Amino acid sequence: MYDYKGAIDDYDSVMTYNSENAEAYKHRGLNWIFLKQYQLGMEDYNKAISLAPNDPTVYKFRGHAQCYVFNNYLEAIKDYNKAIRLNPFDAKAIYDRALIKLYFIKNEESALSDFNKILEKAKEVEAKMKESQEKIKQIQVVGVSGGGDVKVTLNGEGEMINLDLSDDLIKEEKAIIVDLIRAAHSNAKNQLKSKTSDEISKATGGFGIPGFKWPL
Repeated sequence: MYDYKGAIDDYDSVMTYNSENAEAYKHRGLNWIFLKQYQLGMEDYNKAISLAPNDPTVYKFRGHAQCYVFNNYLEAIKDYNKAIRLNPFDAKAIYDRALIKLYFIKNEESALSDFNKILEKAKEVEAKMKESQEKIKQIQVVGVSGGGDVKVTLNGEGEMINLDLSDDLIKEEKAIIVDLIRAAHSNAKNQLKSKTSDEISKATGGFGIPGFKWPL
């Protein structure tokens, strides 16, 4: 079971050194909400917003509490509106706003408009993803081990396109060479994963549909 009180104590310690840390207020507020200390949670959310007014996440946190804790549906919509203005590609925020409109405000037309926005943005992202996949294919990474004695080059599809062993290494025992090749290959794979994730993040712009994962 998650230790919410322990997390709050940790954020308290952070604030001892930096009382203007918006992230600490935001996450402490979330932990207060989980502990059903709703007013304390809202106070932390409000403080976080005052310190970081351009952080879309805290508006989503507060909007969720406004809806599902305080039943302030219109205030919840306002918070989600702000979050979406700050990050128009946040499909989860659009989706959550649509649910509030549909089930609580009973505005089916507006909810449907939000669902359509998600589909429209998904099409935009799909086009960008195709471009990103072409860029990923062009990636090359070089994994190194043994102080440069082994170099493994992978392409964007994870295929090994070059293996370079130093003359000195070839004199070593087979087991040592194998271990160093594996280490270099692992290093290259980690680089490739990082570069691939960066390209996909550029394409998606933080866009995510609930329950959907981009194929990697």
